Amino acid sequence: MRGMISIGETFGRWTVIRHAGGAKWDCQCSCDERTERTHYESSLKGGKTISCGCIRKEAVPRVGEMRGEWTVISWAGPPERQALCRCSCGTTKMVEIYSLGKDSNSCGHARGSSVKSADGQDGPVRAVAPQVSPGEKWCRRCETTKALEDFHRDRSAPDGRKSYCKACVKKDDDARRDVRNERAREAYYRDPAGKYEKTRAYHLANPEWSRERLRASHVKHAVVRAERHKERGSDPAVREARRAASRRSESRRRALMRLPEADRISQEELDALVDQYQNRCWICGDEFDEEIVKLQIDHVKPLAQSGSHTLANLRPACGECNVRKNDRWPLTESMLAEIREAVRELHRAAAAAAASGTAPTPNE
Repeated sequence: MRGMISIGETFGRWTVIRHAGGAKWDCQCSCDERTERTHYESSLKGGKTISCGCIRKEAVPRVGEMRGEWTVISWAGPPERQALCRCSCGTTKMVEIYSLGKDSNSCGHARGSSVKSADGQDGPVRAVAPQVSPGEKWCRRCETTKALEDFHRDRSAPDGRKSYCKACVKKDDDARRDVRNERAREAYYRDPAGKYEKTRAYHLANPEWSRERLRASHVKHAVVRAERHKERGSDPAVREARRAASRRSESRRRALMRLPEADRISQEELDALVDQYQNRCWICGDEFDEEIVKLQIDHVKPLAQSGSHTLANLRPACGECNVRKNDRWPLTESMLAEIREAVRELHRAAAAAAASGTAPTPNE
């Protein structure tokens, strides 16, 4: 209530000099600078403000002074908050100037001595942080010296890095994974529709990330997905539905090939095209044969992506590359490299198996 503060009343070093309207009061600090500021009544009575900052400035140690086991070697003064200090053990590092003698009393060397537990017994002995070279940091968790790149960034830290290395952070995260998953499930069940819309909006706003995430999941669960596909294929109704879908797809494909811009390509032109690529797949580069690397004709820009059935859009490709390429467009060099590496490995394994007679070829 207004009236509980009187002009001339003091709060810390503040002296109330006039009413500024509402719950605000103009105050003057009793320091040499006689700073004037306006404060809320609640801040004055609650002790949230007691000076213009002069008390904190007076408490800041000067160069050469000792706070705790730290001795200030050099400090540029405000607004710089980091000061170069030397610990009683000889360690030199940058320390938050306002934490000297409070949150920070030493470099931590005292933690190397035995620690008494609650029952008075000697507790575990912690290792002393060693001197490290520039570009390195000592992990307090695994007590190992590692490169700075092995620590996550932290702007608030003097060296800009976390105290624990990435491996230790990951270990802690893995230990708490079940708790995080349970919390995520609880949040989802509270509002499934809201969670769905939020996820969908993020995927739409980040299409490149979304495609990469989907592709990684596709690769990760390829074996499980293949097993489920095979298991469902034992159902006659599923087999008939798949045949019907294949017939519809082939009908659309034939219709696209009959478009006005489609060429009537002769077998001689196709043979010349294969010879032009030296009887090799245009993606993986393996030579065609009758057993493993079987010839197929690929539309570079798929018909499903408005590609044309013209000689300029055709390339000789092996069956494995053609299947993996599918209807992806546009093609990037990274996509082709990924297909090439996977198919070449498959061809080598199939050739070795065929030579030993232990397994069928991939196209059988």
